[in-house]
Amino acid sequence: MPTGEEGAVAVGAADAETLPGTGPRRSALRAAMKLLREEGWDAVTQARVAEASGVGRATVYRYWSDRTQLIRDAVVARLVVTPHILPTGEFRADLINELSYLRHYLSENDLAPVLAALVDRAEWEPDLMQVKCDLVDQGMSLIRSLVASAAADGTLRPDVDPHASVSVLAGPLLYRRLLSNEPTDDAYLTWLVDSYLESHGFKSHLRPARPSTT
Repeated sequence: MPTGEEGAVAVGAADAETLPGTGPRRSALRAAMKLLREEGWDAVTQARVAEASGVGRATVYRYWSDRTQLIRDAVVARLVVTPHILPTGEFRADLINELSYLRHYLSENDLAPVLAALVDRAEWEPDLMQVKCDLVDQGMSLIRSLVASAAADGTLRPDVDPHASVSVLAGPLLYRRLLSNEPTDDAYLTWLVDSYLESHGFKSHLRPARPSTT
């Protein structure tokens, strides 16, 4: 369970056990996600999914005659259930809590390998590029909403761009998890949020010293 500022409440499902659907289709999607997470893109075939899920091969092919569509549906189903916080109206705390949930699902759950596989294949498959863009748009919607509300009520400067803010706030977590493998502890999240707030007009909190990377 992620940690953050007091009062965070998750909205949405907590893990892959809550993938949508029932019966053999759900079992097949769960098996596809497990294969993708543990063995990578090439392991997710109709035959392997049938074997891993106990669903008949003919049934798997009936649901997904195309292997890419099978992987697409598994990725979509998994990412759709990743939760967000329930905003409390306290902008700084809400921002820290939302980033804390993102950190949790990148570091302690299966979101990072799923995203890595999706980013990799999307470069060569236009349909998956659209899936990637749609899922990122959905996944970052709460951060954009929090920023837009804060700009509207005077907490942030009125010219703050909510879309650019996603890159500033969520981008470092993705970079550290997928590229540099640097820590993203609570001190880092607090520094990240307070640095953003100081730079964009929020003056109630002083930026702390940069956290150690060791």
